[in-house]
Amino acid sequence: MAIRKSITTLNQGVHANNSAITILSKVTNATITQLRGFADAAVQIFRENLHNAINGFQNKFASAFRKIEKSVVADKEDLNGKVAVFNLLTNRLYQLENFVQNDRSNLNAVETTLETVEDKVQAVRSNSSAMVHNSKTHFKNEKLAQ
Repeated sequence: MAIRKSITTLNQGVHANNSAITILSKVTNATITQLRGFADAAVQIFRENLHNAINGFQNKFASAFRKIEKSVVADKEDLNGKVAVFNLLTNRLYQLENFVQNDRSNLNAVETTLETVEDKVQAVRSNSSAMVHNSKTHFKNEKLAQ
C-alpha cells in the first residue's frame, strides 16, 4: 500500500509537472507571441519613421532644388536684362558714332565751302584792289591829260 501511495503521489507529481509544463508552454507561447507583436510593431514603427525621414529628405531636397532653380532663373533673367541693356547701349554708341561721322562730313563740307568763300573773297579783294588801282591810274591819267 505504501508503494501504491507512492505511485499515486508520483503520478500526482507527474500530473502536476505536466500541468506546470503546459502552463509554462502556454506562457512561453504567449510571451513569444507578445515578443513577435512587439517586434512587428517595432519594425512597423521603424519602417514608418524611415519612410517619413525619406519623404522629409525628398521634400527638403525638392524645396532646395526649387530655390536653386528659381535663383538660376532669376540670375539668367537678370543676365538677359543686362545683356539687353548692353546691346541697347552698344546700339546707341553706334548711332552716336554715325552722328559724329555725319557731323565730320558736314564740317568737312562747311570747311570746303568756307575755303571756296575765302578764295572768292580773296578774288574779289584782288579784283577790287586792281579796280581801285586801275581807277586811280585812270583818274591820274585823266588829270594828267587835262
